[in-house]
Amino acid sequence: MYKILKPVLMNQHNPAPGAGGGNGGGGNGGGTGGGGGGNGGGMGVSCYTYPAEPATIGLVTPDISFSRGIYMNGSMTMDDGVAVSIWGFNDNSASGAPQATPFPSAPIRVTQNQKVHTILDNAMGMWLHTIHHHGIEPSTENDGVGHYSFDVDGTYTYQWVASHAGTYFYHCHTNTVLHAEMGMYGALIIDPPEGPGT
Repeated sequence: MYKILKPVLMNQHNPAPGAGGGNGGGGNGGGTGGGGGGNGGGMGVSCYTYPAEPATIGLVTPDISFSRGIYMNGSMTMDDGVAVSIWGFNDNSASGAPQATPFPSAPIRVTQNQKVHTILDNAMGMWLHTIHHHGIEPSTENDGVGHYSFDVDGTYTYQWVASHAGTYFYHCHTNTVLHAEMGMYGALIIDPPEGPGT
């Protein structure tokens, strides 16, 4: 059972000097300033950001773990020959070296009821990022919803249980629309204990 040991993590407004404008006023927002109420916008920080590498509360030994780094300098050539910029998550656990720029990001595949660690390494530190996993029932500190739990400015281990078999996805939940459009998402597949296709 988890409990929140630091309630200051929730809904804090702690803008970085010179950064965007946090929650802003009415409307749907955008740009580098504030956004619409609740819809955010820009690069403002509207929740607590860990300055270092926080410990995961109640950390247990996982059955399987994945490591995801960040890249924001990828490029993909479209069918018409135009190169477009892409961002995403590298698979830092594959063969000891991160993939260059996978698109979409590398999948996470587990078996139902496994205890899973997803390690987010935001070493680039240019922007804040999170990983939000769909199809699971995480505790708040493992939910990865930026602006409501906390943003990651270093390394964080998300701990969760693969409770329900199915096909889902994971994504960055900071400035969600922009980060998803740029490619910060990947498949999350939870196989039933009997195996795929059962």
